[in-house]
Amino acid sequence: MFAINGTMVRYHYVNVAYRRKLEFNYSNNRLVEFNIVEGGGLGGRKVEVNFVGDFLNDLNKDDFNNLLNDSIMFIKEILF
Repeated sequence: MFAINGTMVRYHYVNVAYRRKLEFNYSNNRLVEFNIVEGGGLGGRKVEVNFVGDFLNDLNKDDFNNLLNDSIMFIKEILF
């Protein structure tokens, strides 16, 4: 239990995750985030690779296709 504005509140601790992130540029200056996440509800570790697209203004088909092509090239490079 802990107090919020003087009132004791019961809570259940669910989980926590620790994230380590490495950002780098790939191919045509595509931002890629490599994350190692530890913890969570059941514990353990997972690895994430996130390709970041710049879609603040508008999402057009060419930009989206470039994002997919960069993702596919990256996967082929690490698998073969």
